Amino acid sequence: MYKPISNFDGIKSPICGQVEARKISNDELYCCSKNTKNCYPFSSDCFGSDYQVAQCHNLTRLDACKRTDLAAVQVCGGLQNSLFCLSVDAISRRDTDYNRFSKAAEWIVNRSTEAESNNITVCDDGTSYQPCNDGTPNGTIAILSCGDLFKSELRCNWSNLTINDGKKIADLPRKPVTELCTTTVVCHDNTALIIGLATGVGVLGIIVIALVALFIRKLQKRDIHVDNISNHSSSDSDAP
Repeated sequence: MYKPISNFDGIKSPICGQVEARKISNDELYCCSKNTKNCYPFSSDCFGSDYQVAQCHNLTRLDACKRTDLAAVQVCGGLQNSLFCLSVDAISRRDTDYNRFSKAAEWIVNRSTEAESNNITVCDDGTSYQPCNDGTPNGTIAILSCGDLFKSELRCNWSNLTINDGKKIADLPRKPVTELCTTTVVCHDNTALIIGLATGVGVLGIIVIALVALFIRKLQKRDIHVDNISNHSSSDSDAP
């Protein structure tokens, strides 16, 4: 079972394919190749136009699913036993102006709390990304803004700033892909179960019918035997 949520281009993401192959662990960070469709544990070497940073979360334990608005309900009330997977294109090449983008990509795919799931802007102080509650704090070296986690038009934009004057020196838009992926295949198992039950019921029915038929035959034989005895007795009493 599969359900695309945002920025679906007609091709299932590598991480979702690996989920279906049962090769992915929940809440683990991966680097996935769009060409080979394989995923590997994430490292700082995850860069290039072929690669995506990706992570999957168990839908039933996703904190963002505490939301009760329509967008959230349409996703969180979807496929049972599924994983909510996020993928975002990695940086295409090594560049000092984009050094902190890998951390931004990690934040994007690890985004799972209710507070982070709405439209949000987070600031990077060089150690981590935190919500920019009151503008841009001093010492901010990068800013990341992302739209609603459950909307189909999800967009994120990352900007690198100089520490001194806050001037933008790099800008990187991204369209994260979100999907519901599952490893549970119900059709074959249920079909086998139904066939097995039907076969069992059919065999049991045949046995019951055979036993009833045998019982009826025994009753008929007994009645015939009794009639013969009665007729024989009547003949003896009528003899001279």
